Amino acid sequence: MTVDPAKAAGHAEHGGMTYYFCSKGCLGKFTADPARYLAHKPAAAPAAGAKYTCPMHPEILRDK
Repeated sequence: MTVDPAKAAGHAEHGGMTYYFCSKGCLGKFTADPARYLAHKPAAAPAAGAKYTCPMHPEILRDK
């Protein structure tokens, strides 16, 4: 998910990087356990017509 820093609900610094969030809830979850969200997971190519869902808010669906 891409978040415009100017419109972000919040941000956090971790490991010398700044992360921007779509909601205060996502910010809180990240700051409680950054390693959980920064762990490398192999990327798979999305299927045609696939939708993106926020791992912190699965009810949010967007086109890939």
